Amino acid sequence: MIVDVNKIQEFLNPLPLARLWGAGKKTIEKLNKQHIYTIGDLAKLPKDILEKKFGKQGSHFYKLSRGLDTRPVVSGHEVKSVSNERTFSHDLFDQEVLRETLLHLSEKVGYRMRQKDLTGKTVQLKLRYEGFETITRNKTLKTSTANTEIIFKVIWELFTSNYDKRRKVRLLGVGMSGFKEQESEQLSLFDQPRKKISDLDSVEDLVRKKFGKNAINRAEGMRTSKDPDMWFE
Repeated sequence: MIVDVNKIQEFLNPLPLARLWGAGKKTIEKLNKQHIYTIGDLAKLPKDILEKKFGKQGSHFYKLSRGLDTRPVVSGHEVKSVSNERTFSHDLFDQEVLRETLLHLSEKVGYRMRQKDLTGKTVQLKLRYEGFETITRNKTLKTSTANTEIIFKVIWELFTSNYDKRRKVRLLGVGMSGFKEQESEQLSLFDQPRKKISDLDSVEDLVRKKFGKNAINRAEGMRTSKDPDMWFE
């Protein structure tokens, strides 16, 4: 978020003290006892009073409450990864079901990323065999994406190159990491052929928003539609 320099104080005033960098639980409790609950309340106090009560930290709070520090107000933890997984009710050999499951999980991950305006570079497969032995494999792409088709293509490559066909599968998982916001993505000259796929994602996202997450799924994965675990959570 970008705040106009002339509206910094207006923006800061209603925010809770917890949004200040360095304001811990004990400090906030101490301020609350002085009837200070927001950054605006804190900004009303003179610098000398804050320094008397909190020492050097008082000077730090004085500056932050007036937007005079280069460090940002804390807005929450950055998303590190997005993932979905499915544990089967019984161990499976059926590669068609395993493929459909990976497709649905890729849809879930892509959808969640697009709702957060994120794109990622690292695709991760989680595979658990009967007996609970678990392996993870990942691949880092040259360009970041939130495209379901691309995510699934990479996941299926990871699965087919690592799966031991002699063993049954208990759990499958799909994840993405290495994020950046979509608006900062710079498209190359080679991105145009992917436009139709992106349009498909957009249509599916609109349908899900209007009618629910289970309202639409890709045709390749429709065979097991009677299994509720195959759809969005």
